Amino acid sequence: MPLIFLPGQFQARADLYHQISTLVTAGFGLPQALQELRDNPPSRSFRRPLERILWHIREGHTFAESLRRSSTWLPEFDIALLEAGENSGRIDACLKLLAGYYAERARMARFVLGKLAYPVFLLHFALLIFAFVQFIVTWNVLALVLQTVGVLLPLYVLTFVFIYVMQGSRGRAMRVMMESLLNRIPLVGRARRHLSLARLAMSLESLLSAGVNIITAWELSARASGSTALDGEVSTWREQIEAGVRPSELVRASRHFPSVFGNLYNTGEVSGRLDEHLGRIHTYYQESGTNILRQVSDWVPRIAYLIIACWIGYKVVQFWVNYYNALLG
Repeated sequence: MPLIFLPGQFQARADLYHQISTLVTAGFGLPQALQELRDNPPSRSFRRPLERILWHIREGHTFAESLRRSSTWLPEFDIALLEAGENSGRIDACLKLLAGYYAERARMARFVLGKLAYPVFLLHFALLIFAFVQFIVTWNVLALVLQTVGVLLPLYVLTFVFIYVMQGSRGRAMRVMMESLLNRIPLVGRARRHLSLARLAMSLESLLSAGVNIITAWELSARASGSTALDGEVSTWREQIEAGVRPSELVRASRHFPSVFGNLYNTGEVSGRLDEHLGRIHTYYQESGTNILRQVSDWVPRIAYLIIACWIGYKVVQFWVNYYNALLG
């Protein structure tokens, strides 16, 4: 699995799932579809993992077992949905679902990066200009390096470390810490929680439709949600459900599930239309989380631009004050 996912990698994964779905729908068997994609993958990095999956399938393993044996190429969320699709005979539907999911993530990543591009360019431009002007005055090479590389390199490192530790395959302790930190940030924490609930609902609907028992379905879905808080909460439910407690009661009693989720789930459980209500939960929280992220993506670059503009203004004033002081001195 890559250290960091970029928009192109999200889109490549969306294309992979879309192409497999298209081939399966057209009548190809799953091994034949995978072999076709191995020979002509949407990304070269997919060729080796696809070869490993095909090798495990030839050894007699199921598709889901082959995915799990292929290192950490796919996140738990993908494997849970694909396993559900394989067991229920709805593999094409699950592939389309994943294709849409990753296409949306690619669009969101492009949107965020596009919004941040100008403030980032402005920051680099301002640092280089002011450092160069200072260098012309003092001819101090060390000061030039410290004012450019000395400022930008720590920013690059911090950005890389932040994105790296947020990947789902990192250690649980690290993800717990980062999740706790991000949940305290206004809007960002709410968006993350809503998107985690959306993934949980989508996975749960697919697993239950595949005939997976309710306990296993909840545990796999909580793991697939990407939230350590939800995973930790649901992991304590097994004994209570085995004792006869309905999942809806546990959901409504938990502080990790909003009332909207609990009420919709309870209604679906009582009416016998749980799959339909889980679909509604997924749609509601997916749209809510995406809209919040779009708001954040709109405002963060504006705030960054304002801060950088104020800093540039301060440096300009400081430069001329120092210049006139030098003339008068």
